[in-house]
Amino acid sequence: MMRTPWADEPNMGGLRQRARVWIAMAILALVLLPSALIAWKWRAMPHLGAWHDDAVYVVSAKSLATGAGYRLLNLPGNPAQTKYPPLYPLLLSLVWRVAPSFPANLPWAMLLQWSMLPVLAALLWIWFRRVGFGIAAAVALTALVVLCPMTTMFATTPLTEIPFLIAILASLLVIGDGDVTMERAVLAGLCAAAAVLIRTNGIVLAAAIPLALWRTEPKARLRKIAAFLAPVIAVFAVWEIWCALVRVPASSDLLSYYTDYAGFYRHTFSITDLPRRLWLNMDGLLTSIGRLVAWSTSEGVAYRQLCWFLSILAIGGWIELWRRGQRGVAWFAALFGGLLIVWNFPPDQRFAYPLLPFAAAGIGVMGGKVVSRLPVEWAVGRISNRIAACVMACCIAAALLAIVFLDLDAYRDTLPSWIAEQRSRSKQMCPVYDWIALETSPASTVAAYDDPLLYLYTGRHAVSVAVLPTLVYQGSDRALAAYVRSTVREWNAANVQYALTTPADFRREFQETARDAELSELRTSWRPVFQTSSGIVWGQREAVCAAGAACGDPGFGFSSSLKIGASTPTSIGPR
Repeated sequence: MMRTPWADEPNMGGLRQRARVWIAMAILALVLLPSALIAWKWRAMPHLGAWHDDAVYVVSAKSLATGAGYRLLNLPGNPAQTKYPPLYPLLLSLVWRVAPSFPANLPWAMLLQWSMLPVLAALLWIWFRRVGFGIAAAVALTALVVLCPMTTMFATTPLTEIPFLIAILASLLVIGDGDVTMERAVLAGLCAAAAVLIRTNGIVLAAAIPLALWRTEPKARLRKIAAFLAPVIAVFAVWEIWCALVRVPASSDLLSYYTDYAGFYRHTFSITDLPRRLWLNMDGLLTSIGRLVAWSTSEGVAYRQLCWFLSILAIGGWIELWRRGQRGVAWFAALFGGLLIVWNFPPDQRFAYPLLPFAAAGIGVMGGKVVSRLPVEWAVGRISNRIAACVMACCIAAALLAIVFLDLDAYRDTLPSWIAEQRSRSKQMCPVYDWIALETSPASTVAAYDDPLLYLYTGRHAVSVAVLPTLVYQGSDRALAAYVRSTVREWNAANVQYALTTPADFRREFQETARDAELSELRTSWRPVFQTSSGIVWGQREAVCAAGAACGDPGFGFSSSLKIGASTPTSIGPR
């Protein structure tokens, strides 16, 4: 096992080893308290749908729990869910089996999701100790990962980041960095197979760990690699074969986006855009890794430079871990990061999150090297060396203070403000969802930005606008507006009866440009039939006219009988 400058010293501080471990466990238990309190406060999960994929996972879990199979119940025709592997939705389906009423079952989903965080914390502690950090350093680095605001976000939202990272760490811990038995190779393969069944990009473990095992004794390494790969390749092959057999041919960009990772990548790949994609993804990756360590929503130049510095420091640490025998860690970080660089969306903090523990370890290794160098430089006695030692010490102190300050600010201001906004938006959307559920036919199809969320609250099938990666990389408002308008026109041919628009539409991508284009096109052939301050339900002009005695008749069949307290929504006739 490697040793770092942060490794334990015999009888450090006069405490026995066991006492230090118990103190460390107590500290780690305290570290879990902030996220536990937030999980309790957010237990109604008003932020469901903020990431889009979280609502898709809940829909997929409902499908499994209700006996409908593994399907996308929110889409017309209920196509098979062939994009996201089934292990996490299968776990989430337990919530629907215990409490089948939505949204009353969301506190149970919160309990299930947060319960995985203590498991992650335990594995982080063990892993940091395994790679050579002392007790104090392992506690500090585990706290850094657990207290990261994005960790709290993922521990309180039904997403795969926490269970995926658990499976990755379990696989790396089982395989270790020394002699590997056949039993351990198989067990590590099972953990890696679980990662693949949680998220498809876990398949990088199928390359990372065999590359790490290649340095074992030549006579046995092929058998150990085969023992590891057997469960990984088996579950990946079964999943891909099943997808190929049941996947619905993509008749639209939306269906391709929802059902086919590889197909959507091929559909949106452009060789001419590749250089720009690589550059933007590299910038996104280096910025996102740093954001995870020193968390902020700032886009300032100084902050982005800090993020780049931290990411480069982490990469330097991965190289050092490689030299010290931690080949599996280094290979996984390199391959997973490389996958993000060529992927068809710029990697944000969510995409980069599986790299957070390894970034923390890399920064810890490099920081330890700098700390160990300080007394050496000071002991030289020269003014220049002592100045260098002071500068290095100040840089380390400044980085630590920045991390602490930014994370404290997130818990004190950013996260509370964000959840207050989500809670307000969720409450304001209730009258809109109630109207759709009461006043539209169960067979209706509704176009909505948050289409899976609309299905969960109303039971209506929904479609949306699939954001093409080429529009992300081109950055052309004209091309984006033209694409959104063409999508809205396609809704007429796709038998979409209603469209829901809100001020929060396209908040995850292009915001005003796409929202304005959608509203502009809707006004040409659709009429508003229901409106509140939080949303407008549109109906096709022909359908609206057919519902009333005349196109100018305000009583075209839509009622305004829904009364919600003082903020009573209105039902709008054609004008």
